[in-house]
Amino acid sequence: MAIKEVDEKSIHIIKGCINEDRRSQKDLYTTYYALALGICLRYADNKEDAIGILNEGFFKVFKNIIKYDYQKPLSTWIKKS
Repeated sequence: MAIKEVDEKSIHIIKGCINEDRRSQKDLYTTYYALALGICLRYADNKEDAIGILNEGFFKVFKNIIKYDYQKPLSTWIKKS
């Protein structure tokens, strides 16, 4: 289930990702996996390619999470990353 509001738990996960905490990155990845895979499947020819695109996308998310604006939904930011 994607985080719609920036609550204390999601802030903890985001801050953990900023600090390159692997557990926080895993939590973010598993929370948004289905959402991101659905988007990637629209652009890929098969599921294997979609998973490759998804992993590249999450790499960009983790690399740029410091730029996330807490005033906006995280799911929207991930979709645009």
